[in-house]
Amino acid sequence: MVSGGHACNPARDLCRLLLAACLVLFVALASVLPSRAARIEVDKGSRPAGPIPEHAGVERFHVPGLRDGVSERRILERKRAERVMLAPQLAAQQVQDTVRVLAIRVEFQEDESSLTTGNGRMDLEGNEEDTLSLYYDPPHTKLYFERQLEALRNYYLSTSLGHLYVDFRVVPNEETLTYSLPHTMLYYGDPSNRERGLVVLVRDAVAAADADTIANVNFTPDYIGDTTGFDAFIVFHAGASWQSDIMWDSPYDIASAFIPGGAIEYYLEHPIIANAGTDTVYEISIVAESQIQDGVTNGIQGLVAHEFGHMIGLPDLYDVYGWSSGIGGWCEMSTGYWLSAAGIPAGIIPPYLSAWCRMYMGWETPIVAEDLSQALEIVAAAVPVDTVTYEPIVDPSDVRVVQVPINEHEYFLVENRQEDIDGDGIVIGNMENGVIISFYGEYDYLLPGSGVLIWHIDEQAIEERFATNTVNAYPDHKGVDLEEADGIQDFDGWVTFSSYEFLGSPEDPYREGNNTSFAPSTQPNSDSYSGAASHVSITDIGRSGVTMDCLIERRWAQPGFPVAAGDSASFMGSPNLADIDGDGTLEIVVASVDGATYAWKGDGSPYFSERPTGWFAQAGIGDSIYSSVALGDLDGDGLLETVVGSEQGRVYAWHSFDADGDTLADPVAGFPIATIGLGAVRSSPALADIDGDGRDEIVVGADDMRLYVWELEPVDTLRAVPGFPVDLGGEVRSSPTVVDVDDDPELEVAVLSGDGRLFLIDADGTVLDGWPAIAPSLLLSQSSTVVGDMDGNGSLEVIAVTGGGRVYSLSVSGDLRAGWPMGIEENVKTDPALADVDGDGYLEVALTTPNEIVVLNHNGSFASGWPVVEADSIVFGSSVVIGDVDGDREVDLVCGTSSGEIHAWRSDGREVSGFPVAAGGAVTSCPILGDIDADGVRELVACTESGWVYAWDLGVTEDTLTLPWGMYRADPGHRGILHGRFTPDPPAYAGDLLPSESLFNYPNPAYGDETTIRYFLGRPAEVTITIYNLAGDLVAQMDGEAAQPPQECETVWDLSDVASGVYICRVEARGAGEEEVRFHKIAVVR
Repeated sequence: MVSGGHACNPARDLCRLLLAACLVLFVALASVLPSRAARIEVDKGSRPAGPIPEHAGVERFHVPGLRDGVSERRILERKRAERVMLAPQLAAQQVQDTVRVLAIRVEFQEDESSLTTGNGRMDLEGNEEDTLSLYYDPPHTKLYFERQLEALRNYYLSTSLGHLYVDFRVVPNEETLTYSLPHTMLYYGDPSNRERGLVVLVRDAVAAADADTIANVNFTPDYIGDTTGFDAFIVFHAGASWQSDIMWDSPYDIASAFIPGGAIEYYLEHPIIANAGTDTVYEISIVAESQIQDGVTNGIQGLVAHEFGHMIGLPDLYDVYGWSSGIGGWCEMSTGYWLSAAGIPAGIIPPYLSAWCRMYMGWETPIVAEDLSQALEIVAAAVPVDTVTYEPIVDPSDVRVVQVPINEHEYFLVENRQEDIDGDGIVIGNMENGVIISFYGEYDYLLPGSGVLIWHIDEQAIEERFATNTVNAYPDHKGVDLEEADGIQDFDGWVTFSSYEFLGSPEDPYREGNNTSFAPSTQPNSDSYSGAASHVSITDIGRSGVTMDCLIERRWAQPGFPVAAGDSASFMGSPNLADIDGDGTLEIVVASVDGATYAWKGDGSPYFSERPTGWFAQAGIGDSIYSSVALGDLDGDGLLETVVGSEQGRVYAWHSFDADGDTLADPVAGFPIATIGLGAVRSSPALADIDGDGRDEIVVGADDMRLYVWELEPVDTLRAVPGFPVDLGGEVRSSPTVVDVDDDPELEVAVLSGDGRLFLIDADGTVLDGWPAIAPSLLLSQSSTVVGDMDGNGSLEVIAVTGGGRVYSLSVSGDLRAGWPMGIEENVKTDPALADVDGDGYLEVALTTPNEIVVLNHNGSFASGWPVVEADSIVFGSSVVIGDVDGDREVDLVCGTSSGEIHAWRSDGREVSGFPVAAGGAVTSCPILGDIDADGVRELVACTESGWVYAWDLGVTEDTLTLPWGMYRADPGHRGILHGRFTPDPPAYAGDLLPSESLFNYPNPAYGDETTIRYFLGRPAEVTITIYNLAGDLVAQMDGEAAQPPQECETVWDLSDVASGVYICRVEARGAGEEEVRFHKIAVVR
């Protein structure tokens, strides 16, 4: 689609712009200037600024197949690539780029229609204003347009800090002649075919210039060594722009717009061809000769600068759908070119490009705020220029833009924008032949205000919307958003159609006397777009001036993080944390689907310094890794080996050292080893010393339905442990749990087969008596087993989650424990974790489903406050880790989501303060809690599917008593067992035996064949549950659960023979000389 000047629709009466003061106009001819030049000094006076037209831009018709207005030519990228190729010695230098522009002047067949402005001919007379007035419009000769392009050159010299020079040529060569197109303006400006009319106009304009043998235009691009060609094209046409039609009385006026290649090819079915087919014009801009109509004068300098911005690759930063103004007048690529003031027409002084635009174009290199706390002085974006050459005077040591990271694709940009950089209260313009060609660097003079601007940038949104030119088309989530300091989101929608909504407010910038703080709890706040906390604060913002102070803090930041694991890393497994090389500090190790394994030290530096991305080891060509890294000592040397399985059925093991000098970890002798039939290994291996020889064995299942155990015996010979592999009769997607269940010198293996059967296997490969347990099912089971003493009786229980969405707790003899199984969602792929979540002295089971996080008591009932169901937009992606994250000495539950956040909940299901935190990419692998940098303080580590590793400093003292389950599968070897209870015996419960508020049922009303009656039992007691109908007739009676209080208890009432109605549930508890009775109503609906 064609991109026009603006697509917003503010009200017709919008005329209150900026400041009002007395107009002072000083005009003097400078003796050093030629007679055609005038030095004009203007302040913002009392004369009202002109109105902003309602249709300040081209409407968008969204013709199928038509591309929107962003250049695909990448002019500057191409020129820089050429420079690197032809002059490699200049590659590291920031050399000034030159863009050559061809301007084609055209007019139309003369007409007398009132539906257009003018008669179709170029205005060669000018207006009657004083020739030294800003409202003077000179004759539109060739010189007039050359002066407009000089203004363009000088504007971009300033806003690019001298990095971009615009060269140009205007045709035809004759001063007063203009190419005459074959049709009237009515033809090209037909509102019912507006876009096609624009495309046909530029086609005819190029054809006219191509036919000019005197001009002899070379339409080929401008290459190094050949400066006769052109990079960009502008058609200047007779008449006023459609955008300036305030009265809506000339609807056939032609819109000023950028015409991209997609639009040209859509309407013409081919690019515009010139020079007998040897040259091609792919894209071009259209600009009217003036924006003067309906009694209002607007200049075209800003319009030309805006359209040229598209030609060099910048998108529109206003809302192209017209629902909001984007970022207002704070950027030339938004509505900035409509800025005006009393005595200064709109369009005369285009503002600087925003910090993001300047950074995107490579003209501004921000400093990155990597420190936890950093006090900075930020210099104004606008800089003075040399009064002769107009080259900006830049101090390279100045800090003009600061980048504050949020996550891998979001960040804040902080800049200082000042209306009056020299403090003299006026702006000085250089007028040449009736056209202002320079304001000596003071292009921000008409900004709505001054101070620190804080931009919220989302590179992912920009990338996704760039090609369609909709970067800021969604007010709730812009690619480039201004954090408006007054907390009023004027730019997010039309309410009063005021200038504040269209251009901006004096209170938008941060400064002393307005708003001096931008933090997690302010309005606006520093959260990421997902609502997750960034923990960024920008405070102590000083007085507005050319230099402004501020303090930038990243309170939870872990120095050295995040780190990126390279472009090919994605879908990373759960990270592991251990001291792999015995140096006393922990390393982070993680594998990626690209077959690479990565490792970093706790400060974010790569394990092998020669590998800046953290590359540690590499699987074979074509091997993909979906399992998580396990760490253990395979050879008994005291150092840990790294073990992982591949989708192609191989298991890899690497040492922690590089003895062969290839800057990657050395493979362990005998590895990789293949499974039988190359069955895919998608689960994580477990490493444990099964046979008591002082060396860990590798235990892993595969899609070939077998459970494997390998060992180094002796230390340099790899072999299968006798009795293995064991055929389980179904693919194995579950990671095994390695545990001693019978107090003998050897360990046993608990593992779930893909058909949902649970096995307990001895160290010699024998399936123990009473196993397998759980009936098989066609629903694939992929969750892994865990083991712990759930009820504190000294015996272990095995917890398994089947594909059918049922959670089982079984004794080591294979008996199903009372209260189990518990039904949850089907197709759970995450693994459970164990901990005493609520401090009652018993272990709970915690796990995530796609839609909720579940905590189950040792008796199979839901723990109080659980499950937690989040908003529809949140999909839980990772398994749970459990540990204290807020310093209250109570454990919390932490997991990642597919929307890129890390959440944490207290034991009662409430979100922990400061969470969620933003990771940017989807977090589907299990996070880590631990002290990664040996500072005695706990950190949180998480990996995203896009290959980034994040770490947050939680400020919590590291203590194993508050970290029962700190990583995937509980420990570096991924054994999946919790030893001990981790909490002392709870104090005696002092409340009621049967608290009244604890009695309820779910669901209520009950529509199915059962409902669950739930109550809390404070002390040991016998419980009887009796159900009556409203007539007092006995309907059912059952014994309550034999619980170990204090504990939530649940009893299921079978409704298969119960009619619709309301029933009275009577629960009686008797024990230790006390008795309590509670009542509850239950509705049954058939």
